[in-house]
Amino acid sequence: PDTIAVDGFNNVYVAGVTRSTNFPVTAGAFQRDLKGWGDGFVSKLDSTLGSLLGSTYIGGSNYDRVLSLQLDLNSDIYISGITGGNGFPTTNLPYSSVFGGGEHDGFVSKLDGGLSNLLFSTYIGGSENDWPNELAVTASGIYIAGNSFSSNFPTTAGAYQPLLAGGTLLTLAGHFGIQPIRFVSVSPHPRDTQVRSGAALYREAARDAVVAVGGGSPMDAAKAIAV
Repeated sequence: PDTIAVDGFNNVYVAGVTRSTNFPVTAGAFQRDLKGWGDGFVSKLDSTLGSLLGSTYIGGSNYDRVLSLQLDLNSDIYISGITGGNGFPTTNLPYSSVFGGGEHDGFVSKLDGGLSNLLFSTYIGGSENDWPNELAVTASGIYIAGNSFSSNFPTTAGAYQPLLAGGTLLTLAGHFGIQPIRFVSVSPHPRDTQVRSGAALYREAARDAVVAVGGGSPMDAAKAIAV
């Protein structure tokens, strides 16, 4: 689990990501099946951790991960995290129902306390990687915070900083006349099919080197592709 919360009855809520097709879900869960190669999950247990009171997947056809969870006074559940493509569940008239681009966008969703109904849900992001890490729920609204590499991340009039001040590795390479090709089809614990696809792109593009950005999985995939 990536996040945990406790309600006024000491029930325990945990959320994160799972690749299990048999992850425990409860009757009437909002989403009972794994849809991607990694879906978010939200689970509710009683105060003794002896009973699973509610549990659901939440995700689309790519990689989805719940990073933050908060409860309101009605024990409705607010979550935020990342999603890797179109197909993440949104509700009627969301802020955005379309994946913006990059490896992942952020999302913000609200479920009922029984984890049976998706009350509100939206994407939030631009054309590059966006990653909301924190979520807060107050009487005045929902606040999220994280990081973005998108030059077109949505900002509002009068924002403290309306424009992207930093840049990505691709932007830095461009300053030196280097035109890299990005391969983003790498999952946690990379699969052989992903390595073969990356190797084929590497050969076709006739590149001189492979650079990995991220943690162990991108590095493992880059080593195999270079070989």
